[in-house]
Amino acid sequence: MFSEAQFTAMKMKQGSPNVKIYVISEENQIKIEEIPSKGQTPLDQIYVIRGSPTNPVNRQVVKHFFSEISNGLRAIGRENPFEETGELLPDY
Repeated sequence: MFSEAQFTAMKMKQGSPNVKIYVISEENQIKIEEIPSKGQTPLDQIYVIRGSPTNPVNRQVVKHFFSEISNGLRAIGRENPFEETGELLPDY
């Protein structure tokens, strides 16, 4: 699953280099030696919200994720505004 996420992120960034790609996972199933450093993967961040299915969701991790998204959206407003706003993908 991790390889597929990286491949998809790579393809998306080829078409739109400024796109941010985040992965949110319930638990970490990646071996510690397989976790790439930033810059070695097209993913911007991986958030693990629960260590195991029996653990509660880590609210700090969820809060940090939404903070990251919020900061990214604020940064967009400071750049050149996009002429066409709204939904980009059609419903059909």
